[in-house]
Amino acid sequence: MTVNSGPAVAFIVYDGCNGGDRGTFSETQICAFGDCYIWVPTFAKHSKSSTYYVNVFTNFPSDGAAEWLRNNNDRADTPTDYTLTLVSGAANCAAAPSGGFCSDASIAGVNVWADISIQSVWKFVDPVLKNQEAECLYEQLSDRCVYPTDECRYWLKIFSCLETFPQCDSNGFQLAPCVDVCNKVEEACGGFTEVAGFVFPFECCRDRYIDDGSASTCYNIPPPPPPPPDFNQNDTSVPSSYPPPFEVPVFPTIYATMPPASEFYTFSNFKDAEIEREVIIAQPQSGAASVSAFIALIVVVAALLI
Repeated sequence: MTVNSGPAVAFIVYDGCNGGDRGTFSETQICAFGDCYIWVPTFAKHSKSSTYYVNVFTNFPSDGAAEWLRNNNDRADTPTDYTLTLVSGAANCAAAPSGGFCSDASIAGVNVWADISIQSVWKFVDPVLKNQEAECLYEQLSDRCVYPTDECRYWLKIFSCLETFPQCDSNGFQLAPCVDVCNKVEEACGGFTEVAGFVFPFECCRDRYIDDGSASTCYNIPPPPPPPPDFNQNDTSVPSSYPPPFEVPVFPTIYATMPPASEFYTFSNFKDAEIEREVIIAQPQSGAASVSAFIALIVVVAALLI
């Protein structure tokens, strides 16, 4: 309903009368000026009725709810100029908005609409405000992480946009987000747990998600890599994967030898002295002469060493 001028009116939509009630579905809005809406966005909210009725009246009770008291109209004589509009079925859906937070790939590295499984989303009155709502949810969830990784921010953005812009089925009803995206968020960021007494309603175990085993209402999530092939324990024909053994060379035993003392001297007088020492030792002597010769030899060797 669009109220163009005049006092406020009560705008009621219901699906039929049943013993004084307005049927299975009934919703009321107080319309003062401008646009006001009554939505049946999901199949769960729909009463399955094929006919809906609209009731518009002005005599509000003065002791009603606050919104009724604020727009009290029980003594007004001025007429109200209003317009009724109906949008049904797939006309409630459209392509995802091309601008704004969700399509900006510079934020978290992803344009969410580039890889959604259904290209039509619920058509809101102001997609700019809805983009801001998605960004607000993204920042609120990111702030719950101490150091969110790039992968965490990636999936939080996808999650926030799919929550804010529900995809549509062929009848124009909103579809719940798939649980696979929620699972990816919890893998990258951790679970949706209670913080400071506040619990987010996003736990993956809740029935607010759809899990139909397909990607029809979801995001195109790459499948996991295939498992490695099984190893046949009984197949002995396959060559061993171990490297060949090393061949260690065997060397003959090395003996250390000391050259004669004459090799350490280059002057001829040293060699002569050593030869003389050898000759003197080799000569057979006896008695005092032998002792004196040995003493003389010691003196010579001592002199050489000095």
